[in-house]
Amino acid sequence: MSESPPSAGGKELLRIVVYAEATLWCAWALECDIRARGRTPDLALDTLIKIVERHVAADLRMGREPLSAFKVTPPDIWNKFAASRGRALRRADSPGRLRYIVATAGAQGSATGR
Repeated sequence: MSESPPSAGGKELLRIVVYAEATLWCAWALECDIRARGRTPDLALDTLIKIVERHVAADLRMGREPLSAFKVTPPDIWNKFAASRGRALRRADSPGRLRYIVATAGAQGSATGR
């Protein structure tokens, strides 16, 4: 089953998939095609959220729709998210009322919550 990407505007809820690559972990924000890598799933996710929140804060300061300059992620990454289990995440200090759903794709294609 594949998720269909949402429209580019109104990005208060971001879906993130975290998965293992050859030697690093990748965290990928689906609605804005931003990704980060780290030695652990937590480091990749933390780096990604910091990048996203800095972009949102800058867009809000400039009077722009948050993350409107970014396009959505390719369908194969959406499929990784759809095949995984997600959990909600919200940081109290997130700019623009951002909320996240984070799904971790297991190494053998199984899904586990982070």
